[in-house]
Amino acid sequence: MTAQQNLTYTAHCQSCNTPNKAQSIICGKLFNMPVMCRCEKEKYDKETTAIAEMERKAKIERMRCGGIPRRFMHDWTIENGKRKAPEVMNKAQSYVDKWEINKQKNRGLLLWGNVGRGKTYFATATANALIDKGISVKMTSFPRILDDLTGFSVKNRTEYIERLIRYDLLIIDDLGVERKTDFGQEIVYNVIDQRILSNKPLIITTNLTLDQLKNPSDVTGARIYDRVLSVCYPICFNGDNLRGKAYEVAKAENAEEQQAKSYDINKLQQQFESGVFA
Repeated sequence: MTAQQNLTYTAHCQSCNTPNKAQSIICGKLFNMPVMCRCEKEKYDKETTAIAEMERKAKIERMRCGGIPRRFMHDWTIENGKRKAPEVMNKAQSYVDKWEINKQKNRGLLLWGNVGRGKTYFATATANALIDKGISVKMTSFPRILDDLTGFSVKNRTEYIERLIRYDLLIIDDLGVERKTDFGQEIVYNVIDQRILSNKPLIITTNLTLDQLKNPSDVTGARIYDRVLSVCYPICFNGDNLRGKAYEVAKAENAEEQQAKSYDINKLQQQFESGVFA
């Protein structure tokens, strides 16, 4: 006889009319015990679901804070971007929708074009959409990486790069603006090369033209850009310069809120030329 079958129900809930009290004989002794009635079970399930959702959102927020450096960029979404640049933002949505295939086949994106054309917005909105799905994303730049690694030992540099490799998606903003020193070029190549060898996707933004990427003036640049072009599909961004208002940030106590308001989504580019995308 099961424990449930050994129960004798002695009272019922006045709301749902299902048992909420019972008696059971255990080792010859009579025990009175509460029983979860249907409405209490539904309440418990609802609270459990709510707690799980709160924990999920908290985890997502931690991932977003750790992955996207600036708080005001957390509000950059694909849906908002579609208001003025539906075609190009549809490419971001497609990349997110096909993430599992893109990850499996190590498909990245190379977003190229002049300053202020919406490349960073595209990359950040894509990152936010993937983070919402619980996918780990890290957004950084080579100047920041080089600043972090200056003075590090070889072991510490290796560990730093290994941490970057662990993310499901790595986004590197503004390729080409980093210091053109032997140390800088070595780090740039190592990060890209190790990322590709790990078979994990990259999204890279750059102000360089596709011709400059395909025909660099130096051998080191050729090695770096050749690796990028081998795994990243290029998308060209054209249109009016957006950098001015997009990056106006008020310096006040509530700077984060001010930053969120300063970005005018309606200034996203209306004209662009798309490259190869799959």
